[in-house]
Amino acid sequence: MTNYDFSRQCPDPQESFFANPLLLDRHRVLHSTSFRRLGYKTQVFLPLEADHLRTRLTHTLEVAHLAGLLADHFGVNTALAEVISLAHDLGHGPFGHSSEKILNLLLEKVGGFEHNHQSLRVVQYLEGPYPWFRGLNLTHATLAGLEVHNTPYDRPDALDTNSHIEGQLANWADRLAYNTADLEDALGAGFLIPDDLKNLALYRQSCDQLDPSLRDKPLPALRRIILESIQIILIQSLEIQRPNGSPMVTINGRELQALRELESFLLEKVYRNPQLARTSQTVQEIIAKIFHRYQQEPRLLPTRYLSRQGDLPLDLIIGDYISGMTDRFCLKVYRQMFGPDDILLASIEPVVGLGSI
Repeated sequence: MTNYDFSRQCPDPQESFFANPLLLDRHRVLHSTSFRRLGYKTQVFLPLEADHLRTRLTHTLEVAHLAGLLADHFGVNTALAEVISLAHDLGHGPFGHSSEKILNLLLEKVGGFEHNHQSLRVVQYLEGPYPWFRGLNLTHATLAGLEVHNTPYDRPDALDTNSHIEGQLANWADRLAYNTADLEDALGAGFLIPDDLKNLALYRQSCDQLDPSLRDKPLPALRRIILESIQIILIQSLEIQRPNGSPMVTINGRELQALRELESFLLEKVYRNPQLARTSQTVQEIIAKIFHRYQQEPRLLPTRYLSRQGDLPLDLIIGDYISGMTDRFCLKVYRQMFGPDDILLASIEPVVGLGSI
């Protein structure tokens, strides 16, 4: 069992009310403004015509649930895995990864933008609800877990060779959650049809495990069972190895190959879909125009952000503000700046047809 540092950077008057320091961490994350905003931030599909699509908040809750299951399965710290997962996407901007791409370009002179780094910035600096310290004053154990977050789409060059086992489990929970959820949402949004999945090894393996009495039923009736079965197949394939003495969560070769096949499928059929690509380009242009307007007229920024000019570069302040916006607030700001009839607003496409579930 890894020995973690559950102390905090600053003395904390509220810690005495919580028998477990991680419960205070969880309390702080769940009650943060940044956490609430996740409910109005895109996961993959803009939820303009359907309320059943994942948002960044529902994705986060699914990750925390899976991380807790994995931690319990391996007999490690469930509370730590869950709180890392609850905080892991606090740094995401509006409109999913589209904002990350454009903010990284716009903030190049001040180090760029990467949402994992921004999540740490949120909990250590940007959140400020307490008079005793800056940020949420989370335990060093939780902060260390956030520092090691990576998936194939988030810092793919960073390997899980660290000794933070709960942080690694949160990474795997994130990966398992978004792969199956994005598949389900793509089916619900009409981006995929059932026949598209038949060549996927994980789909076939999941169908093979169905009760024979269910196999002739249509996919919509079985979709949840099949996707949960895929998650179970992958969870059962995870194991902890210690190649250099430090624990490393791995997955066996066959299932890893099948998972990579699913990820390649989603990349080509969903994430690179022309409709999503057009919407992504539009929202990036919207964010860029807002950013440049704030550069030209910093007085438009809220006072609490303007007050940081003596300590931080203006571009970084603007990046902090925009990355904290929800999808709808970003569009509201844009309408106020450039008018409700602006051509970019008219070109944002709903991504869910009225015939979807």
